[in-house]
Amino acid sequence: MNAKERVHLCLNHEEADHVPIWELGFHNEMARRLTGRDYLLTVGGGKTVANVMEANASGPEARRQIIRRIVNDTMDFYKYMEYDLVRVRPTDFLTPFAFGSGNWSPNALLDVTIQKIDKDCWKVSHRSGFWSIHKYNEQTQILADVDDSIKQGGIEELRRYIETLADQPLDLSIEPIQDALDGIRQAVEHPAARDIFVLGWGDICYPGSTAHVAVFLQAMALEPELVRRYMEVTTRGILALVRAQSELGVDGITGGNDWAFKNGPMFSTRHMRELIAPYLKQIVDETHRCGLKYIKHIDGDIRKHLPILVDEVGIDGLHSIEPAANIDIFDLKHQYGERLTLLGNLDCDLLARGRSADIEAQVNVLMEEIAPGGGYIFSTSNTVLMDVPIENLQAMLDAARRYGVYPIRKTQP
Repeated sequence: MNAKERVHLCLNHEEADHVPIWELGFHNEMARRLTGRDYLLTVGGGKTVANVMEANASGPEARRQIIRRIVNDTMDFYKYMEYDLVRVRPTDFLTPFAFGSGNWSPNALLDVTIQKIDKDCWKVSHRSGFWSIHKYNEQTQILADVDDSIKQGGIEELRRYIETLADQPLDLSIEPIQDALDGIRQAVEHPAARDIFVLGWGDICYPGSTAHVAVFLQAMALEPELVRRYMEVTTRGILALVRAQSELGVDGITGGNDWAFKNGPMFSTRHMRELIAPYLKQIVDETHRCGLKYIKHIDGDIRKHLPILVDEVGIDGLHSIEPAANIDIFDLKHQYGERLTLLGNLDCDLLARGRSADIEAQVNVLMEEIAPGGGYIFSTSNTVLMDVPIENLQAMLDAARRYGVYPIRKTQP
């Protein structure tokens, strides 16, 4: 049984030969420590994003080269790790105004000027006057949006931005979008993809990782119609992107936009239901029309929003189910086990700082309690971070492959 078959069975709540294993992301530095080779992975940390920034500043050929490098590195590494799934997000390959870690729509402001204004610091500017600043910390390997014109200008500047987006033509044939979609094609056509289940991307464009997130939250409370307009404009682009990725042959779609902290969501259940869910549902429905399953990644404590995601939006899978955010995977299995595929839950802090024996024990519990009947894909509760001891990573993977064989056998009486 290959990984595609294994994952399809899992998503249909059937038992395969063993529980699928994956990671949404794997830190570049951790991959280097593990293999001795330098990688730029799709969800590999700020070093990947900084290289994309530099490439887009240098021109189309440099952008195409970095896309080829990232896709090949990612597919090669995930094959090396014997993972069953890999996610490739086309919007990670481009740099629009206020790019927010890839959580933007194809009708974003892409015709920008990228200027290096200091060591490891860039300013992205659009002719309409919008600008954003992005800074990379080499020690932590994090690249963050630190300031932008909407943060400085408030709701009125957000209004002007939305009006500008609304005037943007939705044209997937433009060169940058075609280059990004070519990255999806390269992933699907990579030799490793004959086995690995390739996930594309589609999610609402909530700007949670931009510098202006506080302004957006204010608008949700004070001017909901403005936010609704933003969602209408941006979701139109995401629907087209989902269709394009489906035509290129991805095996499924995953969302990758976070809107919760460890102590709860950034906005209310009412705002979720009125301003977020209708647009995410459009994306999920389009994914289903394409014959694909939709997996939603979201960190943090989303218990208040989870019934909406499952019952109203109709997601097929949920990642990352953080123990540190009070998400109880055993309760989720009880409530939604026949309808929702669960992905993740191996505590990242335990993996980074715990003992190998404790990691093995936790993997065993997940396999015994969550995996029976299918509907479970094993991974960490986020990504493999840069400071994980190699022996801990190996203990986790060895345990997952040992205890995750179907039929699951109880090791405890």
